[in-house]
Amino acid sequence: MNILILSGSPRKNGNTDLLVEAFAKGASEKHHVEVVSVHDYTVHPCMGCNACFSSEGNACVQKDDMPELSDSILTQYQLCLNFFHIEDAGHVLVRGAKEKGGVRGTKAMEEAEALGRAIAQ
Repeated sequence: MNILILSGSPRKNGNTDLLVEAFAKGASEKHHVEVVSVHDYTVHPCMGCNACFSSEGNACVQKDDMPELSDSILTQYQLCLNFFHIEDAGHVLVRGAKEKGGVRGTKAMEEAEALGRAIAQ
C-alpha cells in the first residue's frame, strides 16, 4: 500500500515530526511511505475574496505553494481505489462551483453526461 502522511506542524523537528517519523518507520516495513511536511511549503489561508470562482482554472490570487498540495484529494482517491482493488470508471473534477446550480452549462456537466453514457454501455 502507498501511504501519504501530511504533517501539519509548523514547528520543524518538533513532537509532531517525531511522531510522524515513528509512524513512517513502522509503516515502511511493509508499505511505501511518503511524508509531506507543510512547514516546507508556503501556504496562505483563504481570504474569502472569491476571486478563484472567476479566474481561469479557478486559480487563487495568492501566490503560494498550495497548488502543489491542492490535488492531494485525487491522490487519496487513487489510493482508495488501489486499496479496495476497484477500477476507476472515470471521474469529473469540479473546481469553483460556489452557488447552487453553478455547474450548469459548464464542461463538467458535459463530462458527467459522457461518463454516464460510457458506464451505461
